[in-house]
Amino acid sequence: MVLTPWVPAMVLVMLSFLLIGAGPVLWVISSTTLRQVVTPAAMLGRVSALITTATVGARQLGSAIAALAAAYGPNACIFLAAGFVLQLTIIASSATAKLVGSAAGNDASQLTRQIRSQVGSPVIAKIERP
Repeated sequence: MVLTPWVPAMVLVMLSFLLIGAGPVLWVISSTTLRQVVTPAAMLGRVSALITTATVGARQLGSAIAALAAAYGPNACIFLAAGFVLQLTIIASSATAKLVGSAAGNDASQLTRQIRSQVGSPVIAKIERP
């Protein structure tokens, strides 16, 4: 989409909108799948409700922060957008990004054990104890 002013082609615009639309869909599918694999069945409803509440709340908070930044001009908005780089760094350096294997190549229970061992969630450890 950034190239559109220099290369005004309808195909480029359509491809950009396709990628913009596909990105969130792929994110939701992959994050939901990971959450369902890592979360014990007894906690799945609560965890999903918490994620939904946090997501809806984050949208409102993000809108308010963006409105405040806009009052200080475009430089403040660009500085705020740099926060996405911080987010990317945190996600890329997390244990989740280093998971090896996939559901297609591994038994589901083996994949679950692998994820839990690499993520090392203390909540999961407490729940699994008899």
